[in-house]
Amino acid sequence: MSAADQAALAMLRARYADLVVINLGRPAVVVPGAKILKPANAVDATRQWQSVIAR
Repeated sequence: MSAADQAALAMLRARYADLVVINLGRPAVVVPGAKILKPANAVDATRQWQSVIAR
């Protein structure tokens, strides 16, 4: 993820109550104010996403 991508996501953060980034198979990502999910695979991504939206 480029610095421009991270800046764009950070700007979106201000528009939404929650911002979730699913980081599947990529180097670590930092997006201030976002919840970063780091699943091991697509099944784990689905499980983690479901736990986020269930709250």
